[in-house]
Amino acid sequence: MNEPPSERGSPAFRAARDLAGGIDRITLAWPDEERHGGLADQIRAKAVAVSAGILLALDAETPAERLDHLAAANGARAAVETRLLISQHLAYADESTCTELLDLSADLARLLLHDEIDATRKS
Repeated sequence: MNEPPSERGSPAFRAARDLAGGIDRITLAWPDEERHGGLADQIRAKAVAVSAGILLALDAETPAERLDHLAAANGARAAVETRLLISQHLAYADESTCTELLDLSADLARLLLHDEIDATRKS
């Protein structure tokens, strides 16, 4: 499958896409009351918001607009981490899976920081 031009060469988008996929996979095993209208919906929505923010940043017309979208994506990423930690505390997700996804989120944070620095230099 061909990726849209804005996705090509974007390590941050690929990492965000992987994070969203991992989140979706773990939430399938959560209790029904959490999968439908609860914590699972919240964490999935935030994971999608990370990817969306990155794509909006890639298509931004100005460095300032790009920086705004990257900051929003990073905020959504932090919200994913918070909900992931809560899910681990509630025993919805095991420690090794959470650690794997938190590591992926940390890698994504570094990529977003790099992109934010780059956008700041261009402004």
